[in-house]
Amino acid sequence: MPRVVHFEIPAGDPPRAVEFYEKAFGWKISQWGGPQEYWLAETGPESEPGTHGAISRRTSPGNVVNTIGVPSVDEYVRKIEDAGGKAF
Repeated sequence: MPRVVHFEIPAGDPPRAVEFYEKAFGWKISQWGGPQEYWLAETGPESEPGTHGAISRRTSPGNVVNTIGVPSVDEYVRKIEDAGGKAF
């Protein structure tokens, strides 16, 4: 069964959001070394259920992004469309 494997939280002030999530939940957050502002969040040990995520700079009115792991993108695009969804 496909599960959420990653999430992204858009923030107007990512360093402030990083500080909040570290303090409130004890997440370990580190800035990604790539070309965009992106902070990787470890939300707990691998031995416990859950998923890791990230904080990114909000570039437009945005929502939390959830990434779902699937064995075949083509197969699941068809399933999404059959269920009434749209592939972007």
